[in-house]
Amino acid sequence: MIYMFRKEMRKWQNVLWIVLASMVLGTLSGVMFGPKRSSDAHVAKVNGYPITFDQYRKALLEIQERINSIRQMAKAYGMSEEVFLQAYGFDNPQALALDNCVQEKLYDCVKDQLSMRVDQQWFAQELVKSMPHLVDAAGRVNISAYHDYLQRLSMTPAEFEARRAEEIKRDMLLKFVQHTAYVPLFIAKEAAVRALASRSFSVVTCKIDHFIPAAQNLAADEKELNAFFLSHKDQYRELERRSGTYWEINTKAFVDAVDIDNSMAMQFYEKHKAALYRIPPKVKVRRLLMKSVNNGLPPTATDVLKQAKDKPGQFAALVKQYSASDTDVKNGGIIDFFDKGTHDPEFEKAAFRLKETGEISPIIKTKVGYEILQLVERLNAGEKSFDSVKSDIIASMRAKRAMNELRAELEQTVRMSKSDAKSIDVFVAKYRLSAHRTEMLTEADAKGSGVESLLAKKLFAAQSKTSVSGYFVHDDRYILYQLDEVKKSYIPVFAEVKAGVAKDFIKSQANVIAKRTIKEMRAAVLAGKKSLSEVAAELKASYLKTEMITKSSELKEFGNERGFKEKLLGLTDSAHVLFFAHDSNFYLAKIESMKQPEKACFDQEIAKYAKLEQAKIGSLQTGAFIASLHRNAKIEVENKNMLEMQPVKE
Repeated sequence: MIYMFRKEMRKWQNVLWIVLASMVLGTLSGVMFGPKRSSDAHVAKVNGYPITFDQYRKALLEIQERINSIRQMAKAYGMSEEVFLQAYGFDNPQALALDNCVQEKLYDCVKDQLSMRVDQQWFAQELVKSMPHLVDAAGRVNISAYHDYLQRLSMTPAEFEARRAEEIKRDMLLKFVQHTAYVPLFIAKEAAVRALASRSFSVVTCKIDHFIPAAQNLAADEKELNAFFLSHKDQYRELERRSGTYWEINTKAFVDAVDIDNSMAMQFYEKHKAALYRIPPKVKVRRLLMKSVNNGLPPTATDVLKQAKDKPGQFAALVKQYSASDTDVKNGGIIDFFDKGTHDPEFEKAAFRLKETGEISPIIKTKVGYEILQLVERLNAGEKSFDSVKSDIIASMRAKRAMNELRAELEQTVRMSKSDAKSIDVFVAKYRLSAHRTEMLTEADAKGSGVESLLAKKLFAAQSKTSVSGYFVHDDRYILYQLDEVKKSYIPVFAEVKAGVAKDFIKSQANVIAKRTIKEMRAAVLAGKKSLSEVAAELKASYLKTEMITKSSELKEFGNERGFKEKLLGLTDSAHVLFFAHDSNFYLAKIESMKQPEKACFDQEIAKYAKLEQAKIGSLQTGAFIASLHRNAKIEVENKNMLEMQPVKE
């Protein structure tokens, strides 16, 4: 597979040799005696491993490729591109590219000591799997699309393959770390009990209100209240508030102003028809379904296949005589035209291997039984005509060019606004935009996907306190904005919040009394001196015995409090007593009765939960491994200017 790539790519690579040879003589002295090339310059070092500008640039280009795919996905779903990019963590490509480079170097520090090798045949298969967008329905790599993809990444095939091989080695390193996780048998058993055993519980629920009177009896003077305020003053902080003005830009006017003629559309069509306008092959077949006998081939199967091959024209009659499907018996086993990805994989594989009309397949095993197929008709792969897609191409090209022009003008306006405050006014007047002014917003308002939520996020993401402006996309509209006013965060003086401090102080004291009291009660229950019902009576708290419950049961009587349910089902020993506190509620609980699953079933489930626990522990172990690499690493950023390189535009 790799050889095939290189052989095809050599067709266009050979053309470059003459150009490259002519450049060598002119650049040889510069390479030998001139300054270090920017591509070889170091932007950072990780434990002494250099990150070159070229490595950083290629990481940034790969991220931009993914960003372009996400933008297309956002358009397909009719959602804001900005929201999609933020959701996928691509809102800062430069920082992400550097992080990826640093992560790779951290892995290389370990990987390079292990002398790892990758089997070439297996690697070729993995390489194809890693590029599904470049593979056609027949499983072949589109060399033209592969060429374009590598051009966008500024890589040769050899460079791309070498980079992918290193990525596979890093992935193998992480899998090795994950699969070294060890799960003791008792942990697997406890996990199985938690998941499968049904248990009933006795539960005491005590509210903090019960302890408020005792806390109020602890008189607090102003000095104590002031001390409480000083130790919790961030709790009373007034948040920073910002307001802004924004203008919604209707992109229709920009699109209408763009002119795309037929020749431009045809040029785009010729360049992209193989990738964008390909019609996949389809086949129409007859099938003869035979049910398996004792999980094996039916006794008549071989004879039926021989009859089908001897007399292909009688296949429909064989279907009516032998098929186990009533529907197939009625219609002669016809399966109308279909393409790949719509039927059982083995069924599709056999169907698309048939080349000639009337050709009979061997017996194949599918999810429904054993089948014999006959090709009725094949529609070969093709391409949509230019006329059928011309209007879509023109609309797409107009929209793309309009958006590029709009973004360019917006970027120029925002850039100029840093030195000329009137530049935004000029843009607004030019396109007759209506202003929308926000109220004072806090960072809490940045949650959500509405215009003002996204605006709040932009306003608070800015480092500068004044003269902040920018733009973003929301529901296919571009939003231009600027910061108007900032009210800084501050902590009020004690006198202004004294009443609230007094209430909070009493509640905190009640919380201390509650925890101390209930822990004492728990100790008494564990020692056998009291029962939970006696504790409930003494605290005047609610006491409840649940029905037999499992992991899937609801606990409506406790408000379906998720944290409490998880802790409750974590009890596997009737001698244990759970203490759980959440918000204003305090719980004491223990197992009342427990029903173990049947031993045969339980033993099988232990193995299953051992795997689940191993996956969980392995994931934690991998995270800890990565965190330790970062914690012990020496990371030096050497050239911040190079890191400001802008990503490639769409």
